[in-house]
Amino acid sequence: MTTTTTDLASIPTEILKTDCKGRIRFPARIREELLNRFEQSSMSGAEFAAFYGIKYPTFATWRQNRERERKKAAGGTDDCKLVEVVVRDEPENQGLRVELPGGASMRITGSGEAQLAAELLKELSRC
Repeated sequence: MTTTTTDLASIPTEILKTDCKGRIRFPARIREELLNRFEQSSMSGAEFAAFYGIKYPTFATWRQNRERERKKAAGGTDDCKLVEVVVRDEPENQGLRVELPGGASMRITGSGEAQLAAELLKELSRC
């Protein structure tokens, strides 16, 4: 039987604080070291988080924040741009089909729906 041990020898050791809910608060330098190791590994995010005893949603948030910071530092912008579209309320109008990343789509057939779609897209662009 093979046992796997966590190699934390090169990560600085210190007492890790917990918040009022008992969640461990990792200092930024430890997060960065773990993210660097992840990028050099061939593991999936879930495998890496489990290996180091980190909850996957926490680890995923670290990764997203790092990616956001890198884009910001590189002067990059989001890949998605919003455009204004006018939809007329006409019986023969087939509407406008909007396809979103990930396979979701919506069909807009009237100005009332266009307003709702615009609000939805605005909220989605914040994610």
